[in-house]
Amino acid sequence: MPDYEVSITCKDLADKDLFSKSDPVLILLENVPNSKRFIEVGKTELIKDCLNPQFSRKFRLSAAQDQNPKLRVAVVDIDNFEDVEKIADQEFIGRADFHLSDLVTSPMFTASLGRDCGLVTLKTSPYDAQLDGLVSMEIGSGSDPDGLLKGGSNFLEIHRADHAATLADVGRVCSSAYSLAHRTDQLQGADFRLADLSLFTLCRGDPHRLLRLECWRRGSRGSHRLLASGHTSLEELRQLAEAGGDGVELADQRGRTLRLTVRAVSVSPYKG
Repeated sequence: MPDYEVSITCKDLADKDLFSKSDPVLILLENVPNSKRFIEVGKTELIKDCLNPQFSRKFRLSAAQDQNPKLRVAVVDIDNFEDVEKIADQEFIGRADFHLSDLVTSPMFTASLGRDCGLVTLKTSPYDAQLDGLVSMEIGSGSDPDGLLKGGSNFLEIHRADHAATLADVGRVCSSAYSLAHRTDQLQGADFRLADLSLFTLCRGDPHRLLRLECWRRGSRGSHRLLASGHTSLEELRQLAEAGGDGVELADQRGRTLRLTVRAVSVSPYKG
């Protein structure tokens, strides 16, 4: 059985917080053969104040040809922010059990987390290690003549076109035909941060694959607002790094613009 990459989203999670929304983390577990015990495969990042989380962390799954492991997802509401790793101290939201074959035969697999607990959707695609590698990116806020980034906490999302589209296809790719590849922490002035991303997750190993950048204003109770968006590709980001360019231009619906410093500092292809 080949390897697979899995992206996970949830919808209509039960709200466990009285004065705000739940702060979910999802844990993926695999059943130990011939036992009732499950071991952790990994967990997503924490998303604060959100009942419909789109997690940026991906999971890689594989199994021997004659195996079909049972899997479980469990969603918890983080109450103890001082020790997020202590899952037992957090409040349980819901869980769902299924098999790897369910994900393979239904690439958009949706399951209930329990009565009134919400839904979980797992998007599965074959993973090709030959197309993978490591992309080191420099991310930070650049020039902002219209002050779009002022007065709030902002973050950047990088979305990958699901199909082999390029910058020439921008007008022909609908907004739903993208998958979240990376979400930054807060953008703070010229505070540049290096992010190491999977080449496969970012662009399926294709440096010309269309990428959509979205800059968001973080709001209370999960009410984030899209500030500006734009399109680029890994190849363009790599050229910006080589030329010392001043960033990628994003625009809002009123035509106001800003430039974000998003550069591919280095790209290390898979070596195997």
